[in-house]
Amino acid sequence: MNILIKDGLPIVSVSLAYKRAMIQLDDVLLDTGCSNTIFDTDEVEKVGLIIDSKNGRPKRMYGGWW
Repeated sequence: MNILIKDGLPIVSVSLAYKRAMIQLDDVLLDTGCSNTIFDTDEVEKVGLIIDSKNGRPKRMYGGWW
């Protein structure tokens, strides 16, 4: 895994596979102290990964590189 430091943050590329489909997600923040993983729902829908509304709920997250 190549880790790029961008604005002081560790950034990686991630390959995500789900039901025999795969996508490459670039510019993903590597947070080793986090208990959850957060991906853009629009990006992961491309491989058929959607929120299970019975067992999960979406949370709107905001952030930026400033």
